[in-house]
Amino acid sequence: MKIYKNKNYNNNQFRKKNTKTLRSLIKTPVNQNYMIWGKHALEAAISNKNRKIIIIYHTPEMTDWVYQNLKNKKRLNIKLIEVDRKSLDENSMSSPNQGVLAEVEPINWISIEECVNQMTGNVCLVLLDQLTNPQNIGSILRTANAFNVAGVVVTKNNTPTENGLMARAAAGAIETMPLIRITNLSRTIEYLKNMIFCNWFRKNGSENIKNCSGNLRTALVLGSENLGLRRLTREKISVSAKIPIAVQTESLNVSNAAAIALYVIQN
Repeated sequence: MKIYKNKNYNNNQFRKKNTKTLRSLIKTPVNQNYMIWGKHALEAAISNKNRKIIIIYHTPEMTDWVYQNLKNKKRLNIKLIEVDRKSLDENSMSSPNQGVLAEVEPINWISIEECVNQMTGNVCLVLLDQLTNPQNIGSILRTANAFNVAGVVVTKNNTPTENGLMARAAAGAIETMPLIRITNLSRTIEYLKNMIFCNWFRKNGSENIKNCSGNLRTALVLGSENLGLRRLTREKISVSAKIPIAVQTESLNVSNAAAIALYVIQN
């Protein structure tokens, strides 16, 4: 086992010859810190200067890869611990980790007011009404990033905080797409209306999504996986939109619906 700061690190200096089982060395994150895993997620985190990385755990064969990424981004002050594959597998929720795992702090994103003030032209926000599945939120972050959405807004209560499953599903987008937490969604919708936003949602609506214009500032509001939109949220919506689907299909996953809706808005 080796624990080190890689201040004077080179490709071969810290290679481990006899890796032991070091499960006890991978400590449970404290406070709101959490683990991310996988090369894509870690590479994106290293590239994000706003992301504080506490420690990186890696297998011996990933030594060079970790070093090169840290060196390229001039982040050679991050603590590294070399561990075995079993240790990583037991701390990445049975998800493929590619030999790398890192403890990180959550990103302190901007407020909804700051986000709106920075917007120019006709842009889109995505508002999520108490989604509970972190992987769905991560997938929506990835889609929002692909369609140049200004930010994804979630409620502070009844919504998962940043976590490893969310980061994994986001495939790096959690580092670049603002995840904005608000206290009251209905009040936020009212605020956006006053800022000349058109608000609409996608489930059980009366308007075909094809007829919804994307030539405005748009707030796409999506309901939770099981309950959909809450009553107060529905009452604040300007346009109720639906996605026509085959009769034999009951519904779409919320992340799939978000992708379709954002494509329509952008086109």
